[in-house]
Amino acid sequence: MHQLEVTGNHQVEIHYDGTTVCFIINKEIHSIVVAGPYQTAQNYFHINCTSNNNHFNELDDVRYELEHNSLAKIEAFLKRFESGNYSVFPFTRQVNFVQPQENNVSRLHFSMESNSMVISTQPLNSMNRNKINEYKEKINKGESPIVFLYSKTYSGLELEEVFFIVSGNEVLKAYQELGMNPKLIALVNSTDYEYDPSNQEVLNIISSHKEIRDTSYLYFY
Repeated sequence: MHQLEVTGNHQVEIHYDGTTVCFIINKEIHSIVVAGPYQTAQNYFHINCTSNNNHFNELDDVRYELEHNSLAKIEAFLKRFESGNYSVFPFTRQVNFVQPQENNVSRLHFSMESNSMVISTQPLNSMNRNKINEYKEKINKGESPIVFLYSKTYSGLELEEVFFIVSGNEVLKAYQELGMNPKLIALVNSTDYEYDPSNQEVLNIISSHKEIRDTSYLYFY
């Protein structure tokens, strides 16, 4: 495990208001995890919010460089993130992979006591099939492309069970289609943040989905 203190430019962010966890790139919301009624994990929801591939293409270019220069450039990569104290480590714990959806909302089923969530941040219909197939060929030839995950901690609550894919959505899809265990690197911002205020844009997205508006939204907002 590596420990790094980073001064970042906030290109990549996670916001948490006590109920929703949002993954944001360049001020655009890419993915939201919404707490279920009574905050029971089995009722959580996942929303894919945008299919702006340019954000991921840029980060994937950096990921490719990291893979081919060991992890020597990890600190430069983290300068795209929020400032804070980071732990960087291979992610080997039991994982529940939240599959990308053709539509943009899905109900999650997992146990917080035994599993960690790896959340897709790119809708399935925006992924590049040619890239997925290329990664499958590389994996079958013995290469191990990396999927980078981002998580963050807040005062009174650790979000280490919720990991967003910051680079490598198509890589993970390739591993999944091959039925193989992926190579995952976790980037955890362990600074003790206070909760963020509720974001009206996030609330608008949540309330636009009837199944969420009639359950979680009623309980928490």
